[in-house]
Amino acid sequence: MNTSPQKVYIVDDSVTISNILKKVISNIDGVEATDFQMGEDMLNSLETEAPFLIFLDYFLDTQKKGYMNGEEVFQQLKKNHPDVPVVMITGMTDDKKLEKLKSVGFDHIIHKDQDEVFEEVLKCVENYR
Repeated sequence: MNTSPQKVYIVDDSVTISNILKKVISNIDGVEATDFQMGEDMLNSLETEAPFLIFLDYFLDTQKKGYMNGEEVFQQLKKNHPDVPVVMITGMTDDKKLEKLKSVGFDHIIHKDQDEVFEEVLKCVENYR
């Protein structure tokens, strides 16, 4: 019996980070990772398929006027897809901002600069599967 892989979405404007996370996650048997550089593209994709987990960067490239940052994407996600767990993956070092983000409902927050970042990502995938 051939079953479709479970989907994980990665939203990060860094192609390097996205590619590494995609490779790490896709090594898990039965899981397929799809990456997006812009939150809007990921939100549009949710109209046709549903991942079981989303990794979302906070600092998306918002240099272009009108594009959403990670917090805005998160708010849209929770409004339209409240059951999909969202893990913030960030390089943010502002403790006050991190505390605020924890309080708005992210299911987990992973700091990109920690040594165990990939282990944390894999744990999240296994925990939400």
